Amino acid sequence: MKSAKKTDPSEYLCVSCGAPTTSKGHLCTPMNIAGTSRCGFCGGVLENLHHFCKPKAEKLSFVCACCGRTSASETELCHPIKI
Repeated sequence: MKSAKKTDPSEYLCVSCGAPTTSKGHLCTPMNIAGTSRCGFCGGVLENLHHFCKPKAEKLSFVCACCGRTSASETELCHPIKI
C-alpha cells in the first residue's frame, strides 16, 4: 500500500486513483498537491476561476463594463469602472 503525505490540510491528491480534492475524507490515500493555486485574499485553494470570498468582497472597487467581472484592482479588468 502506498503511503500518503499531508503537509497542508486544504489540498489533497489520492495516490491510488489520482483524484484531487480539498477534503481527505473521500479519498483512499490522501496526499498534498504541490503548486496548487491559492486566493490572494483568503488563502483558500482556487477550485474554479470564479472564486469569491468575503475578504475579496470587502476590497472590491471596480467592475468590468464588458463582462461584469469585479476586482479590487483596475489592472485585472479590460474595461474597469470604479464602483
